[in-house]
Amino acid sequence: MALTATHTTTRSDFEPTEFVLPDLLSDCHYPLRVNPHCHPVSRASEQWLFTEACVVEPEMTKFRSLPLGDCTAACYPDADASHLRVCVDVINWSFTLDDRLDDGDIDDARGMRECCISAFRDPINFQTEKPDGNMRDLSDCRTCFLIEYAGEIDLPDEVVSHSAMMAMEEATVDNLAWCNDIYSYNKEQSRHDASSLIAVLMHDQGLDLQGAVDYSGEPCKSAMQRFEDNRAILPSWGTEVDRQVVIYVQGLQDLMVGSLHWYFESTRYFGKDGHTM
Repeated sequence: MALTATHTTTRSDFEPTEFVLPDLLSDCHYPLRVNPHCHPVSRASEQWLFTEACVVEPEMTKFRSLPLGDCTAACYPDADASHLRVCVDVINWSFTLDDRLDDGDIDDARGMRECCISAFRDPINFQTEKPDGNMRDLSDCRTCFLIEYAGEIDLPDEVVSHSAMMAMEEATVDNLAWCNDIYSYNKEQSRHDASSLIAVLMHDQGLDLQGAVDYSGEPCKSAMQRFEDNRAILPSWGTEVDRQVVIYVQGLQDLMVGSLHWYFESTRYFGKDGHTM
């Protein structure tokens, strides 16, 4: 099933107003699962964020339209309520930072960095400061894993450093990043951001917009194939470690499928049209 984005903002009179997205949902055969603690945890985290980050309207309404708690619950479907809450808090906070930093300058970014570092150094006595308006995109910490924390496991160094495990993590990161570049293209190009995969392909390969979008779907598919190829060659480390490895690998899989479905649940990239695409 082809998916058509209808909200692309043109940068010139010669660029199309629509383009057809690669059908990445059909290429992802992993089942979507949602944590049963999703709604109460999401609401509690939302209230915490609004208080601690001094979120007011219209930012509240914009935040609620994402919805990040649902995304996190799909990425960590097996976590208990307390561990899921921390995961949701991290994702909520990181997205809020990202949005607040979008339009600022380097001084604003440095100030936010110092604010975060101070909170990490002294979380008990740290007092949240009100944001002072324009800030800038700092980093994409939404891709932080939290899988070991959410799964209450602690993989030995020999597992973490194994070539197959590292290749699976790399494939997961590639898939997350490339899917994001595809689905966020309209939003990013409207800010004249030329660093996305699609923009780079257009520049380096001489492709038009639709050609770059078509081409960009292949790295997403190949990343999933690399993930499966390396899953098949994972060795055994003994019963207990193997149990933890299964949880971790499942967590990588959940990240890919959970985040993929979120793009169409959220209004962040496709407005209210996500469910119709």
